Amino acid sequence: MEQRKKIEITIIVVAILIVLVSTVTYAFFQAQLMNSTQQNLNISSNTTDSLTFDINNEINLNINQFNFGIGAGNLTSNATGTVRLLANNSTNTATYGYYVYFSINSNEFVYTTSDSKPEILLTITDPTGAKVTSVSGLTYKENITTTTTGGTQQTVSGFDITTANGVFAIASNYQITANSTSATTQQWQFTVSFINLDSDQQANTNKSMNANIIMQKNAM
Repeated sequence: MEQRKKIEITIIVVAILIVLVSTVTYAFFQAQLMNSTQQNLNISSNTTDSLTFDINNEINLNINQFNFGIGAGNLTSNATGTVRLLANNSTNTATYGYYVYFSINSNEFVYTTSDSKPEILLTITDPTGAKVTSVSGLTYKENITTTTTGGTQQTVSGFDITTANGVFAIASNYQITANSTSATTQQWQFTVSFINLDSDQQANTNKSMNANIIMQKNAM
């Protein structure tokens, strides 16, 4: 907008000068000029860097007696966070760093076993396809196995967020580079799993968790 305003101001000034010159010296030029000349005025503006963030849907788990019981297996829900960068057409390249957070605003869930087995796991995959296994403030649990009806086993690894609260930094100053002809897209995958322990988990009935996936250019 500032660039556009500058362009508009330039156009107005040029127009005023043309009017003043025409008015003041019209008679002189009419008598002396034998030929006329013409100049074109070309005005253009360059595009700016475009860095955008998008989360495709909410992670939503509705656990009830019909979808969660002995042998029913785990319940999962997932979301994809997309970062898109398109560079300006002046330098034709751009590089930015951005930040990814998982913020648990409220959490009423508890452990229902004496050995505090994980009941809610957060699994994160970065844009390279690698699993994120280290986040400050969270503990990564590997190969949590449950058995469904029929003997099928489900194995899940992820961060134990059963009783977690607070803001957790997933990525800090993560780099993205793009040119002006084709945008670069990076995607983060988030999956929340409610683990079926095949034991009495009644202590977590009527409980809720509220959390946000946050993706932004600046650090919180």
